[in-house]
Amino acid sequence: MDRFAQIADKVVASQGQEKLSSFGLNVGDVLYSFVRGVVKFYEVVQNLDYTAVIRQIENKLFGKMVSPMSGHYISGPITVPVTARNEVRISFHEYAMLWDGHSVIASGRTQVNTREASIADRVAGFAMSRDFYIPKNAPNLEEFKHPEVDLVFYTYGDDMTGLHGLAFQGKANKPLWHYRFRNVQQRDSKIEEAVSNRKSHHETIDQRRKERSEYKHGLQEGDILYESYGYDQTNVNYYQIIEAGDRSVKIRSIGSKVVKEEAGADYVVAVPNSFSGPAMTKLVGIGDSVKMTSYSYARKWDGKPQYQTALGWGH
Repeated sequence: MDRFAQIADKVVASQGQEKLSSFGLNVGDVLYSFVRGVVKFYEVVQNLDYTAVIRQIENKLFGKMVSPMSGHYISGPITVPVTARNEVRISFHEYAMLWDGHSVIASGRTQVNTREASIADRVAGFAMSRDFYIPKNAPNLEEFKHPEVDLVFYTYGDDMTGLHGLAFQGKANKPLWHYRFRNVQQRDSKIEEAVSNRKSHHETIDQRRKERSEYKHGLQEGDILYESYGYDQTNVNYYQIIEAGDRSVKIRSIGSKVVKEEAGADYVVAVPNSFSGPAMTKLVGIGDSVKMTSYSYARKWDGKPQYQTALGWGH
């Protein structure tokens, strides 16, 4: 007996109900989920004990209402556990329920017909504003916006309820901190600490911006850059600078050749002037690095062969 069956037996035994095969789901049944205002439909394609195999299907839109299109599959089959209420858990925050045959509203945080969206759905789609965290009816509630940094503080409380404080920074809706303090001095000290840290943060950002704006790179026309990247493998690309500006360079991709082979490893060098692809203009960062993608940088090549994963070893 698999673990889903064991769990189901425990649930049924605790509820004093008769055990059912897949708790009543049948092949062809349509399920729907409702997460962050998005409606998805699934169709049961196989009925198993305590689990079901489902596939996502297309839906058709009528204004703000959606209905499923049975048999129009847009995903592969997935096996999911089935609860005693004929619900299936698809992911941590997505549950699917039996569809009752009525169209479902697809926009906003709306309620659906048979049962409301699950608690997990509602929590996942509920964005809390700052007002949610500010106790409006608390005694001695005061707001303080710092004149020098983007911090807002709220203090409240008395001898009966205790002294409290919370802080927001920037545009964040979630508090930076929200504490209860032993006395006013401790609360003031925490506020001063937050202000000091925020000032240091802004000073660091300003300093880095100044360094980037004043940085003078040493790259020249004809220089060759190499880019090394990869997950579970290493790839190497070479580029040649065809034009150098004060803060940017124009580059084109060039070819490479293998000069040494080992088990699972190739060592490649650039082939100058073997251009391919269009020219690209890239900003040059500190250290003469050129950002190629969100996960890779190109740097000046020193002429030495660069390692890359060999063909047939994941390359």
